[in-house]
Amino acid sequence: MKRADKRTDYVLLEARTGSEWDCCAFVVIKITDGWLRQLQERYDRLEPFKDDLSFSGHSYFDSPEGYYNPPDGWEVDELLEQGEVWTFVETDEEELSRLPVPENALDTHMMVLDKYGNARFTAYGKYTGEEFFTEDFNVMHILKGSSHDTGN
Repeated sequence: MKRADKRTDYVLLEARTGSEWDCCAFVVIKITDGWLRQLQERYDRLEPFKDDLSFSGHSYFDSPEGYYNPPDGWEVDELLEQGEVWTFVETDEEELSRLPVPENALDTHMMVLDKYGNARFTAYGKYTGEEFFTEDFNVMHILKGSSHDTGN
């Protein structure tokens, strides 16, 4: 896996878990034209709620390609610059299939999109209920394929 300075078909996004025995360092999101269209539609649906102080966000059943741990020999921080929580990466499905995954069987995959256009992915251990989650990211940065954000 290699960091890319322009849009690619994959995004690496920091993730973690509250588990005392399992671990997770990142997710990979596969960027397709269909996924980008769907993300834009979801973002557009926020418009009527932007001034509603009681509105928290929209939740969607959605998941990244997978939740992963770095293999021996590298750390996620090697791909991210200081303050970044995501980056475009060059990888492929074969490489992803070789990455270590959490021990939990993950279930109930969700993407939550807040009224400010920030999103995060969550999933839960099927038998443990332990939460796995990503850092928040600004969807407009992904849609524009431009500058990285720090999750703020």
